[in-house]
Amino acid sequence: MPRTVRCRWCGQAGHNQATCPKRKAYVAANPDSPHARYDEYKKKKRAFRAQHAPRSCSFCREAGHTARTCAHHKAALKAYADLQSRFRKAVLKDLVTLGLAPGAVVLNNTGPDKGTKPYMVTRIGLDMINLLNISAAVNAYEYRSGIVELESMAPTDGYTRTLYRGLKCFIGEDYGVGRTMPTFARLPAPEVPMQSAPLAWLDGTEGSKDFIKDLTKTYKRYRPSEHWKLVIERLHRKILEDYCAMIECAGFKSAFLTDAI
Repeated sequence: MPRTVRCRWCGQAGHNQATCPKRKAYVAANPDSPHARYDEYKKKKRAFRAQHAPRSCSFCREAGHTARTCAHHKAALKAYADLQSRFRKAVLKDLVTLGLAPGAVVLNNTGPDKGTKPYMVTRIGLDMINLLNISAAVNAYEYRSGIVELESMAPTDGYTRTLYRGLKCFIGEDYGVGRTMPTFARLPAPEVPMQSAPLAWLDGTEGSKDFIKDLTKTYKRYRPSEHWKLVIERLHRKILEDYCAMIECAGFKSAFLTDAI
């Protein structure tokens, strides 16, 4: 539920003290009041800063412009969005290749003594497919950490179990028996459609500003504009090592390694 702003002056919701019409009317009617003197002090302080402290960019530390109009900032946003978009589209294509979409049925190989149990894919966690959480797309066993949400179709004692897993569980893992074994086996079904996703999510712009914020915070003592290319290279290498290489060990080649995405 969104947070509601409440004014400290009149107590009404929808605005704060700085924009309160009742407070403005009080200050105008009482120019010698402490509140009026405080507003005048703030006004003079802002004018002094504007005159003696010219604007400087928080991203490249150069004067004369802000991060909003900075060429380095725009280039970093575009590079991150492009890599994010390529990674997300690759994961969606890999999901289609594996036949995973809401409604797909898989068998959970619980072991030779317990047999198999059917699970249905109920949701694909698009919000978890991003460069800052690559492990969730590959091999996740922690609580609510995987991108594929599964719900048991054979409830035990009236309890429906929900699992969250990464793609490696559907490809295979080496258990030391000389061959890879998938935890979940996909049942034969018609061709799976591509998971629909918002345009801002597909083109990578969603979350790119948060990346730049973290980058600026990390390199706040330096110039973030001089480090963003290195960070993008690290993220690209992380995709290759933590995503593509991990699932390729099980004999599956990711769409990220191809040009047809």
